[in-house]
Amino acid sequence: MPINEKYLESFSENEFMHVTCRAISNVLLFRNDENLRYFLKKYAEYSNGYLQTYSYILLDNHVHWLVKTVSSELLFDFINHIPVKDQKSHQKKFIKKEIGFEEAVEFQFRDFFIASAMGI
Repeated sequence: MPINEKYLESFSENEFMHVTCRAISNVLLFRNDENLRYFLKKYAEYSNGYLQTYSYILLDNHVHWLVKTVSSELLFDFINHIPVKDQKSHQKKFIKKEIGFEEAVEFQFRDFFIASAMGI
């Protein structure tokens, strides 16, 4: 089911944002506490260097976050401190200025959602 455009917003530098994630067809996101802890662990791992998280709520079939994005310069510095062999392709593209800030954050969220889904 496509998302209504009025609910979409681009990631901008140094901006507060309300981000949501919803399960398909109201399926439970977390079957047990272990799933929930894994999700939070992956979120911390993937948001580090990209976002500052101010609050969140994990509900049965969706999640809300209040975050503030970092600046492009801070993200550049963060990625540059990752050994090149450990950088993801989208991180390398951001360093080379082949993609912008918005895409870099979107790719990181996509990787987070894939990692958390694979764990469950």
